[in-house]
Amino acid sequence: MPEDTAPGRPAEIVIALSCPDRNGIVHAVSGFILERDGLILDSQQYGDPASGQFFMR
Repeated sequence: MPEDTAPGRPAEIVIALSCPDRNGIVHAVSGFILERDGLILDSQQYGDPASGQFFMR
């Protein structure tokens, strides 16, 4: 458990990723978090048509 997390309080984690843009990325990431009993409090994503890259935080 991280030192800055109080006992009994879940850790807060920020995930940032980039990858080639394609269908299903948000579904895959949210499914991964759900399978681990995680909770998404905020999500931002952007697909750059010029580079074909997807960014998510």
